[in-house]
Amino acid sequence: MIGAHASISENCNDCHNGDYNNTPNTCFGCHESEYNSVNDPPHQLLNFSHDCLECHNQNNWEPANFDHNFYPLSGDHTNFNCNECHSQPAYQQQCISCHLEDFLEEHDPGDPEDCWSCHTTFDWDDGTSGFKIKACRMIMQKVIIYITILMMSGILNAQSLRDSVITGKVSYKSAENIYVKFDDTQGIEKDDTLFVISKGNFVPVIKVLFTSSKSISGTIIGKNKIKVDDEVLAFIDIEPDTEELPG
Repeated sequence: MIGAHASISENCNDCHNGDYNNTPNTCFGCHESEYNSVNDPPHQLLNFSHDCLECHNQNNWEPANFDHNFYPLSGDHTNFNCNECHSQPAYQQQCISCHLEDFLEEHDPGDPEDCWSCHTTFDWDDGTSGFKIKACRMIMQKVIIYITILMMSGILNAQSLRDSVITGKVSYKSAENIYVKFDDTQGIEKDDTLFVISKGNFVPVIKVLFTSSKSISGTIIGKNKIKVDDEVLAFIDIEPDTEELPG
């Protein structure tokens, strides 16, 4: 008898109970009550294996060494205890199973639910460089409403509207960054978002990292597919001519 069992090697009745012919010869045979009562995680509820040595050893019940390679735990996930994810018997191995509220906060129903394509376990914002899809949609809606009000009031005309949106072309794309050339980058700043038009919608594709007088470098947002010579739009600050204000 080794490990923790050595301390009870002389207490025969602890295992044999006076019956030396039908003594359990497996861990579970003696430790069934511990298996059934433990709640972190609930072994019985989740139908864990009865082969205790898959996770435990004879020296100590804890810490256990559960092989979680079927769903690798990394980043922020390494600090959770089992019950924080496995709180339901019907738990699914999908990000959305635990992060539904996070998903709905920044996405709309029907958006792709393959969180891994944009996010990482180290930081929810890592994969998108801090970009928020729903927030951007709300901003674009406000921009459109603002432009419409200005045009209806006569403060903004078609020429000034064209001046507030500048177009560039993707000139180079590397594994990490993408470069866009403009006639003039005045009004474009670090952390601005650049767009393409797809199916009549403004689609955010690039987050600006650096600017020069004629070009910008940035990172691609999410899994957007953009290539050299694609046209990209930048919205710059609108400065209406106050001399033309009515009245």
